[in-house]
Amino acid sequence: MTSNSVTSVPKYALVLWLDEKKVSPILSKFITNKQMLYNNRIVDLIAYPKSEGKEPKDGWQKYSGVVLQLGNSKQELTKKSADLMNAYYKEAENSHEGKGFVLVLWLDSEESSVIAESYILDKRMLNNSKLSDLIPRPIDDEQEPDEGWDFIKGSVLKYSANKGDLERDRWEIVAEYINNVKQNTQPSTSRDGNESSSDSMIEAGNKRGLEDSGDSSFEAKYKKLKQEHANTKATLAATKVQLADKEDLLNITIKDIPRIIQEAVQEILTKDFLVSVVKSALPTVPVGGIAAAIAGPAEGRGDIERAKAAIIQQSGMEEEQFDIHSRPKDFSKVTKNLVMGLFNNDELMTSTLTGNPKDKDVLPNVLDKPKITLIHNYVTARFPGTTISQVNKAIGEKLRDYRKSKGFD
Repeated sequence: MTSNSVTSVPKYALVLWLDEKKVSPILSKFITNKQMLYNNRIVDLIAYPKSEGKEPKDGWQKYSGVVLQLGNSKQELTKKSADLMNAYYKEAENSHEGKGFVLVLWLDSEESSVIAESYILDKRMLNNSKLSDLIPRPIDDEQEPDEGWDFIKGSVLKYSANKGDLERDRWEIVAEYINNVKQNTQPSTSRDGNESSSDSMIEAGNKRGLEDSGDSSFEAKYKKLKQEHANTKATLAATKVQLADKEDLLNITIKDIPRIIQEAVQEILTKDFLVSVVKSALPTVPVGGIAAAIAGPAEGRGDIERAKAAIIQQSGMEEEQFDIHSRPKDFSKVTKNLVMGLFNNDELMTSTLTGNPKDKDVLPNVLDKPKITLIHNYVTARFPGTTISQVNKAIGEKLRDYRKSKGFD
């Protein structure tokens, strides 16, 4: 399991399915991540074929696993399966390095993804989300190219032995991280009178980490790519200026289009024209019902956009940050993310929706009602049928969870 120089891959791979702690031999062609064939420290999703027959159109279902051994005899691998599984777990008791997963926030794009822990070279990043550095970004369901994955600057937000947990809570973790960064962006003054920031401290820490270690081939490549990344910053800045100029020109051109044409087209498409088409196809349907059905979705969309604009305008939240908070498809997660974006740490720790105390000696503050109304308006518009009571319940759950995470009940 350590050699990378092979001329052909054995027919079968003995896979340990981590969720069920069971082993079974499967055809090695089903291992998408080819690095797993020769490294049992890499954990990833593997297709589980129910037979060696034809794969269904939607593909085999995938489960988390590792490759214990390769071989051309299915029977021989089965005989060794119990011993190999026991050896794997015995080794795991001594160290979990490389066997878990991390949630990475890619700083250039504010996207996030769950990748194997083994991709993180600087292990200090596993326990410190303030550290940021270049990290190889693997692409799901694709084999790593010969030149390796592209390196993107990112931070490790959380480590877990279970990939599913990170995928489930991904957006909530990202939203909380961004909210914390927003609250800690003020520069501080060092003992020598110079201003310092978390970015400069991170960069210094990263440099020390690389200076203390030897230059392996992997680290040499890592340093080279990092330097190339730094050299492109000036080019990227110039490109952004050019794009901004083109956007201004486009906006001026759009304003030259006669507004009356836009209004006429909108009037035809949203009312009379569509009503006529539906009426001709379905003569028995009342015209009023058709018009209401057409207007409803448009009005609902307008409510969502107005509620979004109100949050951005009144809270000072950037639109990119709002889009991250509102990305989940579940009203409860969106509600909890907006709570993290609209309220600071002190408010989250000391306030409730009503101000009613659980402890008679402690009188909590009341969460800012205009901000709560902003959350109510957006969530109920975005998720029709959701009640104010349901939104308030989600807000209360987030407050309790946040305080528990800080060590308070």
